[in-house]
Amino acid sequence: MASGQLSVTPVTARGLEDAGLGGARTFIGCYIDPSQKHRTRSANGPEPEWNHTLYCNVCPGNSYLQVELVNEDPECPGVVGGARVALFQVFNEGRVEQWVTIVGHQNEPVAQLLLHLEFKGEFAAGDEEEQHSRGVEQEQEEEDGVPTWVKFGGAALGAAAVVGLGVWAYHEYKEDQEEEERKKEEEAGEHNYYGEGHRHEDEDEDGSSSSSSSSSSSDEE
Repeated sequence: MASGQLSVTPVTARGLEDAGLGGARTFIGCYIDPSQKHRTRSANGPEPEWNHTLYCNVCPGNSYLQVELVNEDPECPGVVGGARVALFQVFNEGRVEQWVTIVGHQNEPVAQLLLHLEFKGEFAAGDEEEQHSRGVEQEQEEEDGVPTWVKFGGAALGAAAVVGLGVWAYHEYKEDQEEEERKKEEEAGEHNYYGEGHRHEDEDEDGSSSSSSSSSSSDEE
């Protein structure tokens, strides 16, 4: 079983123009646990570049990453397609870069997504079979709970897509808040480091001054 943190960096996508989405404004959403979703910033064009790193917690039994390509175009909003990415390779190797096929609602390929994955944590080799079994069960549970617009598309897509975008908007806000907290922690760490350095420098200067004074007094005597 694996436990730790998975860094997910959607780099870019290709093939959107062939799917009629050359002028779309899109982002990538991902999750291991559906209750903990993460999303990138939005980008425009047929080959959008996100280069935005997201962080997912990995708990024992987790073996797949779900990614979704989402269109923010108000004329056709919603999830364009998705993919389920097996994590066994990155658990074993620690770092993987791969092209992932994004599949649409009618099981047609709509784009290729370049993903950079990095895992930091613990993984017991030989657990692939057990994790695969858990993954199949998890997949069936999620399939049973998939919104109707994902399964059927068409007229049902419109209203549900707006709801879907609302959900991802919430996760964008949450992602921004988490990123700000990480930056504050990093800045606080740097401040403490440099503050400590300056304190030691001041102490060294004070020590040098004291030594010089003592030396001068001894010479005068």
